[in-house]
Amino acid sequence: MKMCDNFFETLRHAVEGEYVIRLREIFDGYALTVWFENGYGASILSHSHIYGGQDGLLEVAIVIPEDNFYDQIPVYDTPITDCSVSGVDGEYAIEVLREIENLPVRG
Repeated sequence: MKMCDNFFETLRHAVEGEYVIRLREIFDGYALTVWFENGYGASILSHSHIYGGQDGLLEVAIVIPEDNFYDQIPVYDTPITDCSVSGVDGEYAIEVLREIENLPVRG
């Protein structure tokens, strides 16, 4: 989980606004969900079952909260991506998070 610690610390300093983070272990890695004030979130995965996961790469998906704010629904209708962004390093993942954070408020 060392990469998770490094990424989490980088994330804390990278995003501007208020956010809520949920971290959980999944398979042999982790799932990190970040919620932004605009109603969007990002699900960041790092484990061996994703593309590039065995090389320490990440997958980022844009999500919105379901009823209880802990569950999430993938979003495929933003200008950022129509799917998840896979096989990226932490630096690129942070760029995607900044783009998500700057999306207009979801109506």
